[in-house]
Amino acid sequence: NLTSVFLCVKAVLPVMKRQRYGRIVNLASVVGRGGAVRVTSHYAAAKAGVIGLTRHVALEVGADGITVNAVAPGTTATARVLKARTPEETRRVAEAIPVRRLGEPGEIADAVVFLASDAAAFINGATLDVNGGQVREIQVNLDPGRLEALELPLSLVAEKLGTENLDVPAGTVTDSAPGAGTRRRF
Repeated sequence: NLTSVFLCVKAVLPVMKRQRYGRIVNLASVVGRGGAVRVTSHYAAAKAGVIGLTRHVALEVGADGITVNAVAPGTTATARVLKARTPEETRRVAEAIPVRRLGEPGEIADAVVFLASDAAAFINGATLDVNGGQVREIQVNLDPGRLEALELPLSLVAEKLGTENLDVPAGTVTDSAPGAGTRRRF
């Protein structure tokens, strides 16, 4: 799962560098983001590796006109997934997803097409989660000095996070999935 991605990226980069343009979209997984779905540890590690590889190759080749991104699908209603479970098991899996259904293969394809398009020309090193909310927790380190360096007004960030004041030492914001409550620690 990681070796094949590495080898494909390695194969296409020389051509993309010569033409000074390219779009690479790697397929990761919701399991590369955390423990939302139970799988074997080596699979989860490989998919996390795809996300890390994506970020670092993006840093290396962005100046060459090449963007490198990933899509991290959640449980998707492919023939293999549906065959591996009874209808009851599939229903239980779907109920555990915040949108209460499995993803459709076309939804994953749409995300890949978007990241390969000119509409995503300024997106580089990102992983797009297409998982119906299966990733249950996102942690963001907030360093007010860094936000100012990025010219992001602290008041705008505070407004988007639904808090009045970010004029505090660096901290962590943890937002849980819808319905699971929200916690913020500054």
